[in-house]
Amino acid sequence: MELREQARGRWHGILTHTGIDAKYLRNRNGPCPGCGGRDRFRFDDKNALGTFFCNGGGDRVAGDGFGLLKHVFESDFPTAAKMVEDALGISSMNHKPKIPKRPPPRPKTNHNGKRLWESLEDDEFKIWDQDVADHPYARLKGIQTACGARRGQVTGSVVGRDADCIVVPLRRLNGSLVGVEVIGAPAWSDEKQKHVTPKQTFGQKGLLMLGNTLDDSLDVHITEGWADACSIWRMHGNVLVIAVFRGLDTQIQLAEFLDGKFPTRRYFVAEDG
Repeated sequence: MELREQARGRWHGILTHTGIDAKYLRNRNGPCPGCGGRDRFRFDDKNALGTFFCNGGGDRVAGDGFGLLKHVFESDFPTAAKMVEDALGISSMNHKPKIPKRPPPRPKTNHNGKRLWESLEDDEFKIWDQDVADHPYARLKGIQTACGARRGQVTGSVVGRDADCIVVPLRRLNGSLVGVEVIGAPAWSDEKQKHVTPKQTFGQKGLLMLGNTLDDSLDVHITEGWADACSIWRMHGNVLVIAVFRGLDTQIQLAEFLDGKFPTRRYFVAEDG
């Protein structure tokens, strides 16, 4: 069996064995273990091959686990292959790898997010502005309208059981719902000297669009989260605000994509804060 197949499904253990911290090995944007940054890197491990993506501050790099080792340690393929063999405990290609395979990831589903959002939409006579504005997180952020969100009880591993949450719909650019982000009540942390707010996504990450989506002459402001989107919309008025929920790199990528399709509009990327 060739080395690539022996490593399949074992990349998390292989990479941590070589010295790459497990905190980098998540399917979400974050710093790169090779070239730093803030949210340029993502380890998605597609097909259990250790795949990753790093925009490298503009110089994009992507590949499988061997490519990640080459990127992090600035090595060639033979060196990366030797590191994999050492991690697996292979002295000859006939020996069995000692790092067990990780169980396959659970497939993503939008079902819970859609069901939660649809349960809140059922109350068509509900006026959500005051209900959302009364939530502790909205009061902390000075948000006085619903800004596209709803409010309801949610149970999740991050927010807890039957938590009182703001529920934000996450959509594709075509408007189809792919998930929700739920925002619990903030609590003061003495350790961090700031309020810490539990947030959890059900379904897939997507976008929230606030404002005028019909007038293609208006400025477009692209931000990271719901609270920033609400603030920018309130500040600028008749504009389109898009929250991406994925970090600065995704904001920039979306701005570049939209600029290619609608070059007559002006695009502004607002850093989280």
